[in-house]
Formats: sequence, C-alpha cells, structure tokens
Amino acid sequence: MNTANGVVVTDLEGRINFVNPAFLRLWNIADQKQALEKEIQTFFVTDIGLNKMLKHASIQKPAMLEVAGMRKNGTTFPTELIVAPNIDADDILMGAVFTIQDVTDRHTAREMTRRATDERVEAERIKSRLDTVSTLGHAINNPLQNLLALAEIENNQKVAEQVNRIIAIVK
Repeated sequence: MNTANGVVVTDLEGRINFVNPAFLRLWNIADQKQALEKEIQTFFVTDIGLNKMLKHASIQKPAMLEVAGMRKNGTTFPTELIVAPNIDADDILMGAVFTIQDVTDRHTAREMTRRATDERVEAERIKSRLDTVSTLGHAINNPLQNLLALAEIENNQKVAEQVNRIIAIVK
C-alpha cells in the first residue's frame, strides 16, 4: 500500500491491528511493533470519540473530524481523521479503518488567510483615518487661505505672518 495518508485498522475496542508505512512516517515511528496492539486514542491529543465513531461505522456511515495528532516526543500536528467500518464477509462489524491525513499545510494557509484579512481590515481603517485627517486639514486650510488673502489685500503684514504660521502648523 503506497499512500501519503496514514491507514490504521483497529478492533472494536480501538486496539491497532495494522498500520501502513505512511502512519509510521506521520508519527515518526521506526518500527511497526511500536504501534500494534496500542489503542488508537494514544496517538491523539484529545479524545477522538472512538465509541461514537464506531457507532457511525456500525451503521456504515464514515465519520470525519479534525484532531491534533501527538508524536512520541510530544510534538503535535493537525490531522483529518476519517473512520469507516471494517466489516467481514458475514456483515459483522470487526472494527474500524482510519484514514489519517496531516493537514498542517491547510491550517497554515487558513491562518495566513486570516492574518491577511486582519491586515487588510486594519489598512482600510488607517486609510479611512488618514482621509478624515486630510479632509479636516483641507477644511481648516481653506478659511486660513482666505484670511491670508484679506491680510495681503489690506497690507497687514502682522496678520499675514500670524496666518502663515498657522498654515505651516496645519500642513
């Protein structure tokens, strides 16, 4: 079996009977014996709801959830877990077949999209504030220009200097 997804077969109690090489790679396990006969739950951070999944499997409906996998060294990674029934030739439920995909890239892309959206919203807020400040500056500058023109018409140098100082501050 050559697949990028980990595949695990368990009995009805969740004890592992089979793992493929991809499962071993995902969990950095060197030897298949380190996984066999362990409960599948031991490879995940949170309760995967095995009983609930097996109930779904017993009525032949695959179940899917995202849950964090946990390696032996304690590192975690996001996975997508799909469980399907393992039914024998006599239609008796023997356990479950789990397909496990590392979805780290999906989570990274989702986080990058969220950050980009947050940055875009913040940039729009800043632009809006700058537009407001620009409008206010323009609204203040117009009357000052009128005062300056009146002061120059009346040859009032003292008023013209004061208006020019105010205009310099506003700009």
